[in-house]
Amino acid sequence: TTLWPHNSTCSERSGDVSNEWRGAAVEVVLNQESGRQWRAVVVDEEGRRGAALVRLCATLFGTALLLVSSSLVLDALSAEFVSPMDRMLDSMTSLLNDPLKPLAALQHTATRQRTLREVDIVESSMTNLAGLLQSSFGEAGSKLVRTNMLARRPVHSVPGEVVLSFFGFCDIREFTSLTEALQTQVAKLVNAIARHVHGTVNDHHGCPNKSIGDAFFVVWKPTVLKMSETADNALAAFIRIIQKVESDAELEAWAQRKGVQERLPGY
Repeated sequence: TTLWPHNSTCSERSGDVSNEWRGAAVEVVLNQESGRQWRAVVVDEEGRRGAALVRLCATLFGTALLLVSSSLVLDALSAEFVSPMDRMLDSMTSLLNDPLKPLAALQHTATRQRTLREVDIVESSMTNLAGLLQSSFGEAGSKLVRTNMLARRPVHSVPGEVVLSFFGFCDIREFTSLTEALQTQVAKLVNAIARHVHGTVNDHHGCPNKSIGDAFFVVWKPTVLKMSETADNALAAFIRIIQKVESDAELEAWAQRKGVQERLPGY
């Protein structure tokens, strides 16, 4: 409690005290019988400290809320946009360095909480497009793909070069009649044969280059092995393919179907 006579100087001082305590002080005016007037300022110290603590807690809470909100926004932005863009950039860089390197297929799981996003569709489309380029051009066209990607524009003419390789070609006998007999089921027959052709060629250091309908085109380039060893592998691969096709029970079942035997007796 502070007491002083009520005069002009003390009045100014009273005003300073009131401003200093910011409303935490109570001003009381006392009148005596002698006519002298006293002014008292009563300060609530505990209330002042409590108010300061409340303001401090409010400031800390606001700061923490701002930090948490910023973190949540950054996490959502990273998951929804930044991470998919980084994956797409990594995929394109990998394809640029090695046009034949298989890209990991994007797997989507539809749940009640998550639906397919536009960025996922773009990423999946780019992966599928890369797979189509690899299947269409194969090893022989990998240089063309890489040249166009490095140029960042279509390159219509690329200087040719001499390539020493062993090329193999095989097709499914009487494929037109098989298609008429099996209709849409003929795709299963082609896939069964393709598993033997592609797998055997890979096992013998070759590369399946193209598969067009009933035809398979494969290549052996003497990059790691010597020329004679590459030739031996190419010949051994075709011998092994013929053995696998002749001994495959699934292919035999397809060949013995009634519709096939009616069109191709003894097939």
